[in-house]
This record gives sequence, C-alpha cells and structure tokens, in this order.
Amino acid sequence: LFYTTLLNETMAHFDATHLLEIKAEEERELTVEERETLDGCKLLQSMIHDLDANLTSVAGGSTQYRSFQAYENDLYTKVVPLIHDTFEELDEGSSDLLQRFFRAHGTAVRHSIARTT
Repeated sequence: LFYTTLLNETMAHFDATHLLEIKAEEERELTVEERETLDGCKLLQSMIHDLDANLTSVAGGSTQYRSFQAYENDLYTKVVPLIHDTFEELDEGSSDLLQRFFRAHGTAVRHSIARTT
C-alpha cells in the first residue's frame, strides 16, 4: 500500500499538467525550458511506469530481475544516467520524491524477488 501511494504521488508530481494548461489557457507556445521540462516529465513518467510494470511481472513470477544486484545494476547503469542526462537539475522536492520512490521500489523489488526465488 505504501509503495502504491508513493507511486501515485510520484506520477502526479511529474505529470506536467501545469505546462499543458499554460499552453492552452495563455494561448502561447511553451518556452524552450518549459518544453524541455515537459519532455523530461514525460520521460520520467514513462520510466516509472516501466519500473512499476517490471515489479508487476516480478510479482507474477516472470521476473526481469533474478537478483537484487541485477536490479541495482540496471538502476545504476540505465535509470540514473538517463535522469542525469535528461535534467540539468532537479528541484529539492522533486529530487527527494524520486529518492523516496526508488527506496520504496527497491524494497518492493527485494520482497518480490524473495517470494519468487
């Protein structure tokens, strides 16, 4: 339940609806920075969705990760570099939320692997 609540909070935080509303309500094009933020938010939402889907497949028995070490390796070699390359910087609130999400997701992965191995 805690993981699902945090997943929903993280997805909502990075939905970038406010940028789409700016474009619609103010009838103007987004600035370069706003477009980059929108693209980054879409990428993060997609990545978080994929991580959650992998967790679901772990729970279903067809795990992508055979060990927690493989999961961590995937994070450090793919996910973290992608976030680093996408965002010039993250505000403290966004950074803290992502850290909390990854801790909760890692715990969920660890429990799912333990149940299926």
